[in-house]
Amino acid sequence: METDIADNICMELQLLLASTKIHFIRGYFQDFKFDEYEAVKKCYPHGYHGVDRYGRPLYIERIGSVDLNTLLRVTTVDRYIKNHISEQEKTLNLRYAACSLAARKYIASTTSILDVKGVGTSNFSKPARELFTEIQKIDSTYYPETLHRLYIVNAGSGFRVLWKAISAFLDARTRLKIQVLGNQYQSKLLEAVDPSNLPDFLGGSCTCSEYGGCLLKDKGPWTDPEINNILQEYFSRGEKFADYEESDSKIGVDGFQQEVQTGDVAEQVAQKILELEDCLVDTKELIETLLSKQQKLTDHIEQLKKLTSV
Repeated sequence: METDIADNICMELQLLLASTKIHFIRGYFQDFKFDEYEAVKKCYPHGYHGVDRYGRPLYIERIGSVDLNTLLRVTTVDRYIKNHISEQEKTLNLRYAACSLAARKYIASTTSILDVKGVGTSNFSKPARELFTEIQKIDSTYYPETLHRLYIVNAGSGFRVLWKAISAFLDARTRLKIQVLGNQYQSKLLEAVDPSNLPDFLGGSCTCSEYGGCLLKDKGPWTDPEINNILQEYFSRGEKFADYEESDSKIGVDGFQQEVQTGDVAEQVAQKILELEDCLVDTKELIETLLSKQQKLTDHIEQLKKLTSV
């Protein structure tokens, strides 16, 4: 009897922790300072580099070029993961907003390229596997909808063996967004990305010579001064861009509002009313369920008190 009661209470606490965990993570890492940023970039080439043809941020990693020994001297796995989460939050709250203004439509996902040239079972050490797996698990768990497409390029037979094990940690929706390609990948990438935004080492025309090479500089609409000024005013009103979903609906710069015809507005309002009515029904059911659980917990506590008083 006592075990059943304790299990029920533990289950309620686990549900509560699960629902608040993502909010804690996002709030905690939003202002994380990563002073070793430049040193890490040199031994682990990665970063945002322009946009894809739709206007989404383009993120690139060159895992095959990672100098893990140097990486672990200039930072720790824990700090690198914290920085990764911080960058994801920056993408949610700044990069998507800036890309939306530049593309004049709502952007809420990222196109990613992972270059695994030379990576295999023999040279992919345990710390490297743990780091890679942990990042994929974080993205799959807390940012699943932000991935539009992931292209894994230069995947040899050794990496494909590793991928079978690593992909087991990913949910089915995320796996469907990933394409594992060999060394004949250029045409596939150029379908998604304009050559001017694709580094030359991936078949594009960009060299970022003014920065000493691609991936050494955060590059994209989010670094445009004019766009940043508009966003500062927008955010100063307490707005949060992360509340929007990706859409082809046109948006204007003035007030950062959607530009739609009157008929479209009426249709959207009607649809929103239906959604809110459904949400209200679900909310009432949820409240009733919570009240029922609250009563059960109260009863359990009373039973525990009686047991301890005997």
